[in-house]
Amino acid sequence: FTRHTRIFQKLFSDHVPATYAKFRELEIRDDFYLLDWCLTVFCKALEVPLVSRIWDCFLLEGEIFIYLTALAILKLYEKQLKDSSFEECLGFMRKLPEDIPEKQVFELINGIVIA
Repeated sequence: FTRHTRIFQKLFSDHVPATYAKFRELEIRDDFYLLDWCLTVFCKALEVPLVSRIWDCFLLEGEIFIYLTALAILKLYEKQLKDSSFEECLGFMRKLPEDIPEKQVFELINGIVIA
């Protein structure tokens, strides 16, 4: 899992730098939430309609889609996380809102360019 964490940290710092800095400031390690997201491919974190679409893309595109989805979620809630405490951020990342807008998530995913 260490390889996945290193890859994610690089992508996180490049694509959502303010939230990345906030998490480093609060000492929120990626494995506090990322492990669950990766191992379940978001099945425990998100609602079935959104997870179904994520799984379709994951099966077509591979593990990179897990990173893209995680980055999109972090981008979507960047403003909310910016002003949150350690407990609030960690609680939020472990229990995402049930009403995450699918269209916005996929728009954000499509806007992420990984070179």
